Amino acid sequence: MKKAIPVVLLALTLAGCAAAPPPEPVGPIDPPAPVPSPSPPVPTGPPPLPQSRLVCQVPVRKIPLSDLGLPEENRARDVALTRDTIWILFEPNVLVGLPRRERPEGSANAVTAVEDESETIYGQPGDVWETLSVSPRDGTVWIASASAGKLWRKPPVGRVRPVRVAQLKEGGFRDVLAVWDGVYVVPTACGSASVWRVDASGKVLGTGLPQNGNCPVVDLETDWSGRSWALQPESGEAWKLVIGGGGGHWVPAGQELASPGPWPERAGPFRGWFFWSTEPVGLGGEEETLLIRRSADGVKPFREDCGAGNRLLRVAGDERGWVALTREWLLLGEHALESTGSAPGSGD
Repeated sequence: MKKAIPVVLLALTLAGCAAAPPPEPVGPIDPPAPVPSPSPPVPTGPPPLPQSRLVCQVPVRKIPLSDLGLPEENRARDVALTRDTIWILFEPNVLVGLPRRERPEGSANAVTAVEDESETIYGQPGDVWETLSVSPRDGTVWIASASAGKLWRKPPVGRVRPVRVAQLKEGGFRDVLAVWDGVYVVPTACGSASVWRVDASGKVLGTGLPQNGNCPVVDLETDWSGRSWALQPESGEAWKLVIGGGGGHWVPAGQELASPGPWPERAGPFRGWFFWSTEPVGLGGEEETLLIRRSADGVKPFREDCGAGNRLLRVAGDERGWVALTREWLLLGEHALESTGSAPGSGD
């Protein structure tokens, strides 16, 4: 027999169920706060070098070196000017002379080169030619190499002949500069002096730029007015050649020359220097061309735009005009165009 549920208990249970509050309505759920993205890293390297268009972008005549008909292995090394000839040195031992003539329709400064009348001179097997200079006295070409214990001499008439320098016991010559009173050379093993003066036979006539035995690098250069200078890039010291009294001697340049040194760390290896009108310009860089110039911010490198793989090798000038040598071109300039690149970093 089933037991009956008490009426009172059942009533209380039903009342409790009826009195339960309705559930709270569920509102919209706030989205999670966004996670901030990391800040870009702050550059810590040096700023990019300013751009320069001092030489390679000047609108002048360009002669492709390939037009000279030399094999590809003959790469350009150096260039020098005389009044009548542009001399181009190619490695390992080729010398090319281009006649330098005034344009009939131009001014006295408008000079050009004649490619189809070029003269090509070859050295002997094993000769290594690296740098050259031409005597303003008689047009003799002098050639030097850091890896050979001799010089080479090419007179206006005749072939290239070696010149032995008896005082040189080892090494070769970093640089050569032919001037009115002789030939100045920079030996790689210099002993007590960094620069020697020799005659046409190789006899040492005098020495200059005494140093303390560490044989610092010295680079010789002539400005467009014909004055000769020596630069020590490590220290930035510059010297002027004064001729007289039986031979030339070197004196500190002082205020006469605002040298492009000491060599900035970002300039890469020192590759020489040249004059742009009266301004000395250092030449550095690895695969690209860097010009080291003095600006309002001090001595600093500029990136010269010569085209991909087309390094600037050398610039030479005189009172009539200038030439610039790259790996691919010979540029022939006139002084009338000099103002297109007169300021540091011009054309930026």
